[in-house]
Amino acid sequence: MQRCTHCGKEIQDNVTLCPYCLNGAGGSHQNDLAQDWAPRREDGSTPMRKGGPQPGPAQRSGLPIRTIGIAGAVIVCVILAALFVASLQHPVQESPDLAIFGGVLQQYHTAHPSNNTSLEETGQEAIELVGLLGAKGVAAHVQAGALEGQISTRDEVNRAWVLAAVNNSTKRADGTIANTTAWLAGDPSSGAVVAYDQNRYYYTGLSFNNTTAFRDFLDARKDHLAAQEEYSRASAAFQDLQQQSKETKDYQEKVKLDYQISTQAAVVSRQYDLINETATRFWSVPVQ
Repeated sequence: MQRCTHCGKEIQDNVTLCPYCLNGAGGSHQNDLAQDWAPRREDGSTPMRKGGPQPGPAQRSGLPIRTIGIAGAVIVCVILAALFVASLQHPVQESPDLAIFGGVLQQYHTAHPSNNTSLEETGQEAIELVGLLGAKGVAAHVQAGALEGQISTRDEVNRAWVLAAVNNSTKRADGTIANTTAWLAGDPSSGAVVAYDQNRYYYTGLSFNNTTAFRDFLDARKDHLAAQEEYSRASAAFQDLQQQSKETKDYQEKVKLDYQISTQAAVVSRQYDLINETATRFWSVPVQ
């Protein structure tokens, strides 16, 4: 009889595999049968022996650990490359001027909810907005024109709004900053910023570098329109006197009417000269 070198139990001399511990009777390792044998579950899978090493994810999947590491590195590189390309195509933009512009417009419209549409009313609102924006550090000027179409002459102007210089700081992918300036329209009657694709006529018309020039424009336009109205009334009165003179049969009445016609003709002449004077002022106000 011999004793197993592992469990110490007595076994037959000619037995090389201990029937008690299944280890080689004369060695320190299990034989091939013990190493290869493992019980099977009903689904065909093989459970781990108690106390044996547990397989990792790579062992369970059948993939070498090195292969999974390379695949993971490739995936990380692809993600980083995608983020880099995205940063080139969609840089981060910071525009505090735009926030200030929109805020001033909304606050002004809340305080003046009139929805004015005439040039005189919107012009005064535009002047006030330019001052408010300037106090906030945002450059702006008055823009005058028509929102129904592009004007061809300045006497077609019927409304005013503001154009503000909005500074954009764009961060590039390499970390550098690009500063650009864009002019955006703001309507005092609605309190909204208006983009070009919303109404391109906000970006046409007459631009005034300062509110003093725009006030001169408004005053000259007002005087010119008043002179035209006075000329029309004087001309109508002159024509009416002429008609009366033709129709009267009374000599004395005709003499009286002829004197009035002569006087009214002088009035018409003065009004015509005034139209020319105010037109010169109106058309000479400097604009951009």
